[in-house]
Amino acid sequence: MDSYDGDGNYMHQEDDWDRDMLLDPAWEKQQRKTFTAWCNSHLRKAGTQIDNIEEDFRDGLKLMLLLEV
Repeated sequence: MDSYDGDGNYMHQEDDWDRDMLLDPAWEKQQRKTFTAWCNSHLRKAGTQIDNIEEDFRDGLKLMLLLEV
């Protein structure tokens, strides 16, 4: 929901949220594990795998391989 602040400025409700505090660390860890497993199930076709999403996809090479399989 959109609203106005005390000074009459238009703002979005999500502007007030600290997005980092919204994610449950256990849920985020499980999502990373699940996505890594899914990526590896496809990357095996290209003869490679990932261990860390942020590090292994950083240069884009393995991400491109994932898109090609």
